[in-house]
Amino acid sequence: MPQAVASVYDPQTRTFKKVNGCLPAMGYSFAAGTTDGPGAFTFKQGTKTTNPFWNVVRNFLAAPRLEDEECQGSKPILLETGRLKFPYSWQPSIVSTQLAVLGDVAIACVPGEFTTMAGRRLRDAVSEAFTQNGREKLHHVVVAGLCNTYSSYITTKEEYDTEVGSVCLQVQRYEGASTIFGPHTLQIYLEQYARLAAAITT
Repeated sequence: MPQAVASVYDPQTRTFKKVNGCLPAMGYSFAAGTTDGPGAFTFKQGTKTTNPFWNVVRNFLAAPRLEDEECQGSKPILLETGRLKFPYSWQPSIVSTQLAVLGDVAIACVPGEFTTMAGRRLRDAVSEAFTQNGREKLHHVVVAGLCNTYSSYITTKEEYDTEVGSVCLQVQRYEGASTIFGPHTLQIYLEQYARLAAAITT
């Protein structure tokens, strides 16, 4: 995923720009847990800054580089899991994707947990890609999670963080902080599954 590239619309310049995935990293709000399963210590959801004590612990394991922090955007990095290799890789950098069609049902086999809105956008992107490539509209598109590997959560850009003008209003709840490949993860997946749909119909 760190080498994956996608196009996103920039409303300020009114142009499309190329973005890429990031090396895997978990944000501070990940350690806060969820509403129904809170984490330990003093971690809180919506954390926008780092903590000197936890940064020492993080840096002992694997310190994030400047390019990692810039790629992850507004997410303060708690664990630079993409650089942790002992005793084995802590999180995947390469994930497999599949798309199967059975009659008028498409099954998008995804390697992570999509939030509700991210799943809806994936479902719409797959359906639209089939239509654009000459296939009749599918009756159902099913998002089947946790296929082949686990890459944590996949959120929308708005769930990851929201930009208003030049100000970033960070959401960064548990799911956003657990979106390991950065703010453009969903867009990368949308384009990948659209390519898979196009390949199936041609």
